[in-house]
Amino acid sequence: MDKKIEQLNKILCNQIIVNLRNLPKKLIFAGFPNPEQSNVGDYLIAAGLMKLFEILNIEYVICKYGEDLPNYDLPILIRGCQYGSNSLAIRDVFKWFIQAKNREIIFAPTSLTKNFGKYDALFFEIPKIKYICFREKISEDYFKKTLRVRVPTILLPCPSILLYDEFGTITPKNNILIIDLSTLYSELFVKTLSILKECIIAEWLWNDKDKKILSNSSPEGSVRYAKEFAYNKLYQAKLVISNRMHGTLIPTILGINVISLESTMHKVKGFYDAYLKDYPNIRFIEKSDDLDKIRKKLENFYN
Repeated sequence: MDKKIEQLNKILCNQIIVNLRNLPKKLIFAGFPNPEQSNVGDYLIAAGLMKLFEILNIEYVICKYGEDLPNYDLPILIRGCQYGSNSLAIRDVFKWFIQAKNREIIFAPTSLTKNFGKYDALFFEIPKIKYICFREKISEDYFKKTLRVRVPTILLPCPSILLYDEFGTITPKNNILIIDLSTLYSELFVKTLSILKECIIAEWLWNDKDKKILSNSSPEGSVRYAKEFAYNKLYQAKLVISNRMHGTLIPTILGINVISLESTMHKVKGFYDAYLKDYPNIRFIEKSDDLDKIRKKLENFYN
């Protein structure tokens, strides 16, 4: 791995560890992924938090999305992901707010969609929330300035960065890997495809076989499966093109060349601006016209 990339990884890991070093030594880890409502990135976040618990010697009880909080008088750490107004995940969070009663709640790094409205924000006045971590500034500003929720916030990288040294040494094949499911027919994506001679489209959601394996696995087994899944996908790549956050983040911190495309969700650009823009192996493309500036670079990946 390039020394600069490794140094940047260590800086981001240190930000996570230092800012969360005062987490309770015993807690309920609420929001462990459910394979029916998740993708690879959700499990990588969970894996990153479980590694953080190991580093900080934290004991934890797991509560999955869709489950009631365990009846333990312990502080609650909610995993964090992308929450929208109508998402099943946020409904579970609101349910946990009510069940928590006087127990302290902390949010791990998360994002909000712009349809997360003021009515939803009212729920944040119910429980005893110590603070909320946001993984990009756009969501943090929206929460504080637009929704005007009076809860302390911290801006932190996504905890999945803590996994960078667990993937071993990836010696990629000579392929261009596309990780993009949400804007397959956008102008930006179509123009990207027109430049490429050949590429591999990588699935980033669980199929029925994956769901069955994950449903029958322990939490430790399921996060191990997710890491192996991501590794086996990225092993194929000399270059990754993606508009998904973890499809951008994981290959970047592993030293693989990345072209990150703008998407309908602000979290990709927000995360790039906050944490990834200094990495030498990533380029963020916001408009289709910008692709012309790197056309030759894309074509050179076939040589």
